[in-house]
Amino acid sequence: MRFKILFLFISLFGALSVKAESGRLFSADKELSNSLTNDMLQDSYGVIWIATEDGLNRYDGSKFTTYKHNKNNPKSIQNDYVRILHEDSRNRFFVGSLNGLQLYNHAADTFEEVHLIDKTGVSLRPHVFCILERKNKDILIGTSGQGIFNLSADNNTLSATQCKDIETSIYISYLYEDKDENLWISTQDKGLFRLSSDNVLTSFLKSSDVGLNNISSICEDNDGNVLFGSLTRGLFLHEKKTDKFIPVPYDGEQNLPIKTLFINSPKEIYIGTDGLGMKVYKCNEKRIINSSLNISNFNFEKSKVHSVLRDDVGNIWLGIYQKGVFLIPGQTNKFNYIGYKSVKNNTIGTNCVMSVCED
Repeated sequence: MRFKILFLFISLFGALSVKAESGRLFSADKELSNSLTNDMLQDSYGVIWIATEDGLNRYDGSKFTTYKHNKNNPKSIQNDYVRILHEDSRNRFFVGSLNGLQLYNHAADTFEEVHLIDKTGVSLRPHVFCILERKNKDILIGTSGQGIFNLSADNNTLSATQCKDIETSIYISYLYEDKDENLWISTQDKGLFRLSSDNVLTSFLKSSDVGLNNISSICEDNDGNVLFGSLTRGLFLHEKKTDKFIPVPYDGEQNLPIKTLFINSPKEIYIGTDGLGMKVYKCNEKRIINSSLNISNFNFEKSKVHSVLRDDVGNIWLGIYQKGVFLIPGQTNKFNYIGYKSVKNNTIGTNCVMSVCED
């Protein structure tokens, strides 16, 4: 695995050693099957996977491989519209698409269906929207229109059963389990729910006027504060004592179109927006600032950052909807470059530096 990661780093940046901070865009023009990216993942083998609305892309450090549905091959992916990717603690790699869930077989390079069984015993193929591994190792599959399915940790067969605690016709958009083992359930049609560790279900539908009916991403900071990103109303912080949701404004505005939240470090969370590039939430200060990433060859200001990934060597991959995937080097060159092509600093503003003096 380490060899693949090292090879990935060398192959990507060998040609960029002079301009190591300018980054690189992978697009449908050359590498990707489609520029409408939904999700990204680096598996336990060091391979980068990119889910798009027209195929699944695999990057092994030297080349891209595209997987698409083949009606003559039952071991191909079920649908070219790939929504979500997930690798669990047992290194099982799940692929959720427009019509069902599959498990990838690394050895055979094939996909095997995970049967989603409803309450009547019928196997369904719903739109899989999200996947979560709980602390008890159960795998939860959130679907659009068929509720949540549970792949129990002690179930050795590839089948998940419909959860009884949640309405089956509900449209799930995001699942998250916090440090207290509360399960947060965001829906597309009925607001936000919380299922406690003792199976008490709380609905926050009455709070829909503050944007909790359109939650697209959930995460938790180092202090145990749960954060909620809304596509229409910005960022909210859940206050445990009052059980209320506190809006976190950006530049005095609350309506930041948040698509994804990514924990970059204990002190900051990356915020991918739908049309306003990437912002940063400073955990200690509880405020949102503009991202310090400043790429000379790409304009992030109006980008739709729908997914964020940090790989094993520290490189940042941004899934930019309608553009492709932009890769930002995690390691700069030894000269600590600062200037008009710098990723994190743009203090000079021009390429013409006439002299340097230390007082």
